[in-house]
Amino acid sequence: MKASRHGRYRKHLLAPQSLLPIAPTLEIVFNNLDQKRQAGVLSDAEFLSYGLLTLLACRRLNAFQNDKTKHRAFPENDTTTRAPVAAEFTLSDFWNLLCAHNLPVSSYEKILNQQITVYRFLNRIRFRGIPDSAQMALLKWLDNQYPLTLMFHVPSATEVFELQKQGGRCISFFKRACELTEFHHHRDTLSFTVHDLIHAHEFYANPQRARQQIGFYHWLDTIKNNPELLKLQTESAEFLERWEYVLSDMNSYCGHLLKTLNAAFAIYAHESLWKSIVDSSDLAPQEKILFQKINSAVWNDADFLQLESVLENRWQL
Repeated sequence: MKASRHGRYRKHLLAPQSLLPIAPTLEIVFNNLDQKRQAGVLSDAEFLSYGLLTLLACRRLNAFQNDKTKHRAFPENDTTTRAPVAAEFTLSDFWNLLCAHNLPVSSYEKILNQQITVYRFLNRIRFRGIPDSAQMALLKWLDNQYPLTLMFHVPSATEVFELQKQGGRCISFFKRACELTEFHHHRDTLSFTVHDLIHAHEFYANPQRARQQIGFYHWLDTIKNNPELLKLQTESAEFLERWEYVLSDMNSYCGHLLKTLNAAFAIYAHESLWKSIVDSSDLAPQEKILFQKINSAVWNDADFLQLESVLENRWQL
């Protein structure tokens, strides 16, 4: 599966007003699925998968297509490592749940009414109009390869940071009718969940880059309580917004993360503050020199490689 398929995606995938007539019913369905999750019948990843399938089915009449790519074969058996449950919840059970509440999904009977797990289903189909990286994150989570945390609210930057510092990511899903019919940080409820899944895949797809990012977050942890930094955050809402973006919502190469943070200091403070904070952080003398060169005329490709090595090896879980 090509994770780059379709490239960027829209912030508005499912207009909140379009869900107004069925939002109370969706809440009932999601609560039913959540009860199964709390009872251990569904894992967090399975709950999220069924919740996402529900929203996709309500979004358009051709939300799914058969996956005929040659990159991955449909597995003969469900390879997930989750402990088996007494009564497996199948895709057919999910279909019956949707029908019992008269959701507008009648055109999907041949696709959804199958005695298979959601993992096997996601290996057969592709989501139309949604980047493949979101579906790949779901598959990896179902197979216990991505250590994701399910949330039912918009997490704070600090919550996301604490998870990322330990090598984790969170996926938010909104199940209440009032949340389904509003925007969250300018994204509709479907787009918000897809956004989280894409970020999760970007975070974990390259293990080496993930280790470097974790190292970067650990470095941020050594400077986050610096008095001068805290003072700047209270004085500049623009800097605070950029700080929280780097802290929690920016998955990239560690060199790009540091360059973005350094640029924020240059725009909203003074270069001397960056130097002061770097000097007071838990870095070796040569490492401090490296960090001070960020965005300078003397920065070069060799510095990128050294920086990656520092962050990858200095802070490991």
